[in-house]
Amino acid sequence: MSNLRVEAGRLSYPSLVTADELSGKWQTDYIFEAGSLPELEAAVDKAIQEQWGDNPPASVANPIKNGDDRNSDPGGVYKGKMYFKASTKLQAPNLYEMDGGDLIRLEQSRVQDVVFGGQNASLNVTVKAYDMPTNKGVSIYLNAVRIDGGGEKFGGDGASSDFGPVSNSAF
Repeated sequence: MSNLRVEAGRLSYPSLVTADELSGKWQTDYIFEAGSLPELEAAVDKAIQEQWGDNPPASVANPIKNGDDRNSDPGGVYKGKMYFKASTKLQAPNLYEMDGGDLIRLEQSRVQDVVFGGQNASLNVTVKAYDMPTNKGVSIYLNAVRIDGGGEKFGGDGASSDFGPVSNSAF
């Protein structure tokens, strides 16, 4: 089990303030440039080595995925990138701003202005192998998130950018 910090990536589909309704987990996809996180790749390899030695099962699930292979990629934000899902089920991850301020203490509306898909962030994660009767692999558990700023929201500004202002004369 390795604990490490990963930097220079972007959040996608973040559920970091409240747990995702479907999975019950606090989670995010983390999109990054191929080859930019060698320490994460080494931690995944180490977890596999520690769990299965030199002869791991062929079906071991690697948490690091190629964005070009993703089935759903609205806006093409995963294209040409790598990504992984980091999550936790027991408690929300610690959230910090660049200056170290604790985001959880901010008003809910402020947190939602800062934590969004496309935001630049650094993660503190734990990499651990799992060996279940039906599946084997490596998971990336989310401990903390630091919002690094400078990210551009995926998908524009929402309904106003897609539809423009509502005209009362249309009703």
